[in-house]
Amino acid sequence: MGGTGKASSFLNINDLDNEHFPFVVDSNITRVGSYVPGMGQEIQSIDVLKDKKVDDIVIAATWRADEIVHTIKEMGLSYENIFTGSSSGIIKL
Repeated sequence: MGGTGKASSFLNINDLDNEHFPFVVDSNITRVGSYVPGMGQEIQSIDVLKDKKVDDIVIAATWRADEIVHTIKEMGLSYENIFTGSSSGIIKL
């Protein structure tokens, strides 16, 4: 999803708490092991998704949504839904 400042803002604005979204994925390995400010989710590597089936993936980096969806499919990751943000709120891709 992206553990950067924009992802932190996205989580906080949309009230995506760590009970329902227990971790955040970031491709930047230097962020792995830190936590999202304000919400508390641990930032993990995308590799964590290889071993976990998740119901929902929320892409906060809307400008990278196509690239991220391509990576998810290329890796053969298991999921139910993929969502991203828009000016009208969260939308299903």
